[in-house]
Amino acid sequence: MSSVIEMTVHELHQLITIGGDYCVIDVRNADEIEKAAFPEAIHIPLPELAQNVANIPQGKLVITLCHHGARSLNACYLLKEKGFDRVVSLRGGIDLWSKLIAPAIPRY
Repeated sequence: MSSVIEMTVHELHQLITIGGDYCVIDVRNADEIEKAAFPEAIHIPLPELAQNVANIPQGKLVITLCHHGARSLNACYLLKEKGFDRVVSLRGGIDLWSKLIAPAIPRY
């Protein structure tokens, strides 16, 4: 299995600030999105990811996120198996993002 790289919340914040060719895939469940949505993320729950890879832009850096980072790591492995070579997981997930970067996003 190929190695998976994680991105820190500070690295993602910098990427968003300077701009870049990326997309964020939120693999949490719908009820979690209702509690705390990540701006401009594409929502594809992890159990539905394999069937929806066509909805993920090719050629961009793909950043997966979940609540704390475990499901997004699984999503990275899956996407790498499906041929995505530029994919990273957000370490600490939306919980750490909310804690360190965007306190307006509720923690749950």
